[in-house]
Amino acid sequence: MHILLVEDDIDTSETLVECLHHEGYSVTCASDGAEALRLLGKGDLPDLILLDLMLSGMDGWDFRAAQKRDPSIAHIPVIAVSAAGRLTDAETLRKPVRVDQLLEAIRAHLEPGRAGEPHRSRLMTRPPTKVLVVDDDADTRDVLRELLEGEGYRVATAGNGREALTTLEREPGTCAILLDLMMPVMDGWHFLQVRREDERLSQIPVIIISAYRERAALDGVAGVVGKPIAFDTLLTLLHQQCQERGRE
Repeated sequence: MHILLVEDDIDTSETLVECLHHEGYSVTCASDGAEALRLLGKGDLPDLILLDLMLSGMDGWDFRAAQKRDPSIAHIPVIAVSAAGRLTDAETLRKPVRVDQLLEAIRAHLEPGRAGEPHRSRLMTRPPTKVLVVDDDADTRDVLRELLEGEGYRVATAGNGREALTTLEREPGTCAILLDLMMPVMDGWHFLQVRREDERLSQIPVIIISAYRERAALDGVAGVVGKPIAFDTLLTLLHQQCQERGRE
């Protein structure tokens, strides 16, 4: 099944693409309505369009109007995903959208027989463990939370390093930390420095998730996963770290 994703936020687009790939869908991306129409004009039509409405260039409403005027593409179902506004003639999900909610809507259009299924879990034999996701992008946090909960993990989130330290103090028992580097207030490098100086926190493995992979070769981290996030790589690395922690 093929999905056209129309989204102008690069981080959101990359994260959604990886999530949809993980669920077995192929994805083509466009940054605004005009680019989406050009792609559709090439004739390789998707089975579904995921459409942000608040786009630079041609917005989602203008795209939808143009789509409906063209009989060659008018039949393609649309799910709007937007922080503001809605389509009157198509399903609209409000941002930040939960991944399970988005997948349920997609399946209802493309695979009715899979409606109600949980995420595809690769690690369900593992006992529940807690993971802390530290990233200033709310969409990335939400997608990672939904993915990891679908794999059986318990998940806490923080928007920067300072929030992460507060969470770790308040909620002990964390198995691993997934850490972005470029964040406001306290960035990932500062958080790692504080962690190294704390005997208890230094025992918790950290997996860096960052677009700045060349700057993330840091001592004392369990691994580095680039952005856009390769979820299979992340899950394998996380599973290994939590298994090792469980044997200690």
